[in-house]
Amino acid sequence: GPCKDAPTDPTSNYERYNVLSVGAGAFNDAPYILEKKLGNTNYHFLFVNWWGCCAGVCSTNEIRVGRSGTGIAGPYLDKNGLRLDQSGVQDIWGEYAGGGSVFLQGEGRYVGPGHAGVMEYVSKKDGEAKFVFTFQYYDKEDNGIGK
Repeated sequence: GPCKDAPTDPTSNYERYNVLSVGAGAFNDAPYILEKKLGNTNYHFLFVNWWGCCAGVCSTNEIRVGRSGTGIAGPYLDKNGLRLDQSGVQDIWGEYAGGGSVFLQGEGRYVGPGHAGVMEYVSKKDGEAKFVFTFQYYDKEDNGIGK
């Protein structure tokens, strides 16, 4: 189903949630938002899982991404300018889907990547901030074990 934001203020109106991403059919889950300043603009990057997970080497998960330059509530656009919160803007494998650029797909032994995350740390070597992208996958060469 759709990924939505949720209010963090308990006194706010819980009746209204903004749709951030609709995905393709029922395939759209595990949203992760990264905030990153590029130049003078604070961007938010929304990573979401599409397709099917949790089936070992038969998993079809992939990570899609969109970017917002207007705030955390979006709208998020893919690299082609398609909105992630609007269904039917592209046809993928016969599904009328929302926007979303492929960020990571399975390849070789790495099947069904999903559940994006980003870890930030300061390098002891040069004192610069470094970012590490994290995800899970199923290992085709190790009996489909999730890693």
